[in-house]
Amino acid sequence: MIEWLWSKEYRLWWHLPPLFNPGNFFEREENIYGRVVSCNMLALPRELEMEIDGFVEVTDSATHALMRLSS
Repeated sequence: MIEWLWSKEYRLWWHLPPLFNPGNFFEREENIYGRVVSCNMLALPRELEMEIDGFVEVTDSATHALMRLSS
């Protein structure tokens, strides 16, 4: 999918927010999820020339973002 999106002139970013939100609706303090994250990818047309703060741009289609977290 990454290679295909690049071929269609998209830039891609990994977004890995933790599942636990300390500001959760029920105000629970215990993080029952540990280090578990939601793995998302943002794709925007290259022509927009945007910089996305807090996201990691995808530069290698062979390396998944979750591989970085485990090292």
